[in-house]
Amino acid sequence: MSTVDKLWRKVRANLGDFNAWISLLDAVEKHNDIEVSRKAFDAFLDHFPYCYGYWKKYADLERHAGNKERSLEIYAKGVEAIPLSIDLWTAYLDATMEIVHGQEDYETRMRNLYELALEKAGMEFRSDALWEHYISWESGHNRLQRALAIYDRILKTPTQLYFQNWDSFKKLIEENKPEDVLSSTEFVGLLARVAPVAATALRISMKAAQENWDSDGTEPPTTAAPPKKSAIEQVTEPDRTAVRQFIIDSREKVYQATYLQIMKRWYFEEKIRRPYFHVKPLEEVQINNWAEYLSFEENEASTVIAEFKAAHPDADPLLDAEVQLARKRVRVLYERCLVACALYENFWIRYAKYLEVSPFLCVLRFTAPPGNVTINLAALHNIFDLVFWVPKYKGGP
Repeated sequence: MSTVDKLWRKVRANLGDFNAWISLLDAVEKHNDIEVSRKAFDAFLDHFPYCYGYWKKYADLERHAGNKERSLEIYAKGVEAIPLSIDLWTAYLDATMEIVHGQEDYETRMRNLYELALEKAGMEFRSDALWEHYISWESGHNRLQRALAIYDRILKTPTQLYFQNWDSFKKLIEENKPEDVLSSTEFVGLLARVAPVAATALRISMKAAQENWDSDGTEPPTTAAPPKKSAIEQVTEPDRTAVRQFIIDSREKVYQATYLQIMKRWYFEEKIRRPYFHVKPLEEVQINNWAEYLSFEENEASTVIAEFKAAHPDADPLLDAEVQLARKRVRVLYERCLVACALYENFWIRYAKYLEVSPFLCVLRFTAPPGNVTINLAALHNIFDLVFWVPKYKGGP
């Protein structure tokens, strides 16, 4: 009997033996047989879907075997299982970039994947690396208007490295000409405040030549076509410096508002020592912190909803952007908690109860935790297996 067969026998004897699984995976990697590896990794990740590092190992095995597209499929399954794993998303983005670079749809495909990553994980408190990855990709191709648009989004998002993001945003503005990072309308509008004569000349020049360096007026272009040289030359460096300051000052209010949101949550965030899944038990202080953090976020959302109802008694709260954001923060925190606390069924029950009483749900299917996660969830399956809530409001949660 081979070593791999012996390890399979040990695993099958106790599917919850994490160390036996790891020994099996180490053995199949050395076996250098992709079919053998697939069988082991598929089975392991069915039981331990939150082990993000092993999704990456699996994808790397496929890539080294020459199956590049299949490696991307593994990453796609991985981020579906752990949508808040920033490490897995950045690895997925790097792999995709390497494989599709040079293809005709490279830019569209990459941008769509970046947007999907932000949709799924952009509100994770430790998502800064994902945002920076996107910004670096856009700015690295000199798409500075797009980079600024991403900064405008992250500056509204509470994240761990918010101060660093603010400094990086200011660096982008200070190290580039404002006409390269702004749309034509924005640039001329700000220029008019500090240099009306130069702004008027630009407007005339652009109108005469039908020049506008916006692609469609709503989305930053891939490349920028500047105004006529004779007109742009009338813009002095002091004028540009003043415009840069306007750009920064216009984001200051958003910066301060997001800072306040971060400070509200910092007490809980700094206590999180193990945000990832592990089979080892969590310390009681960690478990209590998650429970208290969830209560805080639920109360924050309730306050936002109550304030909206008081101000707009006849309006549907679900349609309000602030209410939607508050509800999403609660859901994201639960998803984070259920990765770190996957073995603690009380958190799964709490989430199910929260969803059940939520008056803002449309349709939701809530099943048991992905895979088995090495816990006896027989009782939970009776609660969670294919539970549906009937729509109460139009739209989504």
